[in-house]
Amino acid sequence: MAALSLTPPSAIAQGLSTWAEHQPTPAEIYATYPSRALREGVEGHVQLLCTVREDRTLACAIHNETPLAYGFGAAAMGLAARYVVRADDPRVAIGNRVILPIAYRLGD
Repeated sequence: MAALSLTPPSAIAQGLSTWAEHQPTPAEIYATYPSRALREGVEGHVQLLCTVREDRTLACAIHNETPLAYGFGAAAMGLAARYVVRADDPRVAIGNRVILPIAYRLGD
């Protein structure tokens, strides 16, 4: 399984995924930050377990979510639809299963 990385929603561009032809922008990620978590100053981490489809999009399920009850998993699932993998990257070949980590962090 390949481990994939994602820019945190603090809108600081770091760790953009080289395996993705299309991926969410930092602003799109931040837009999915659960409102209750923002109000309460809570950060979260999600791991999605994804399979690469024939059209190079990802079919994902929540593998791990911390903390629970803030909606980070559902927010991350919404982002998964914005990914399209590169056709020339063997790490994300059609049918491969990958872990997509998404970190929701508050800005400094």
